Amino acid sequence: MDTYLPELAEADLRGYCGLYCGACDALLATARGEEEALARAWGRPPKDVRCWGCRAELTAACCRSCDIRRCARQRTLDHCGLCASFPCQQLRAFAEAPPHHCDGIANLERMKRVGRRQWLEEQHHRWSCPGCSRPASWYDQRCDCGTQLSGYHEAGEDGAL
Repeated sequence: MDTYLPELAEADLRGYCGLYCGACDALLATARGEEEALARAWGRPPKDVRCWGCRAELTAACCRSCDIRRCARQRTLDHCGLCASFPCQQLRAFAEAPPHHCDGIANLERMKRVGRRQWLEEQHHRWSCPGCSRPASWYDQRCDCGTQLSGYHEAGEDGAL
């Protein structure tokens, strides 16, 4: 999947909420061995930023305490888009929080339409540098190779990232 971060090839990078965990700063810092630097930048202890995605056992503090993750796991749902209450008020409120949350509902709808594999491929492509294929986060403006990145705010034609 990724020549820069081969560890991610086996990870399930689907958030229950529709986020693509492969574009998360915490997961990328963990995969790159840079969690100490991210922890300093965020003013958090390193244990609070180490993460392999919300489906993994090792999750960042925000994922460990996530009510959406807890709800989906209690209901044994693969993702929130499969819930009879989708989209619930909790998911709608989540979509109004930090900017990278805004496309979670559209991402879940897209995942239902095209399936897990295609959605993950689309997300991997969307959140990789077009110049060198290095994974990028939602907030990266420029890749280490110098390529300008589009960031979270540019959605595809159907509204999904």
